[in-house]
Amino acid sequence: MLDPTARDRLAILADVLIPGSGAFPSASAAGVPADLIDRALGFRPDLVPAFTRALDLADGLDAEAALDLISTAHIAEFEALSTLVSGAYLQSPQVQQALSYRPAPRQANDDIDSYVDMLEVVVDRGFDIHGADLS
Repeated sequence: MLDPTARDRLAILADVLIPGSGAFPSASAAGVPADLIDRALGFRPDLVPAFTRALDLADGLDAEAALDLISTAHIAEFEALSTLVSGAYLQSPQVQQALSYRPAPRQANDDIDSYVDMLEVVVDRGFDIHGADLS
């Protein structure tokens, strides 16, 4: 989704937004500019245009100057950048381990009794698709 130049620019910006500290890796060390940002962009395609503009605005500027410009003069772009970087960061297994976060396991919810109860209503009323003539 992102070309190598955009990923490099993102790594620099993301590390200023989320530097490493103690058990917590920096954004780039956590894998944000690699596959994690792609996952975040997939979850929030509505933010892609503003995110791309934020990266374009940073072209030729050092990270602090770029973030100062984006955060003060381009609010929507900064919100997209910071939302996607932080969301991608929290998806990192290293970050989750540092937070002692264990996602809840997905439960298989096969409640057969409920299915049977729902189907019983259909069987009782008969096979009718909103008044369609099926003869």
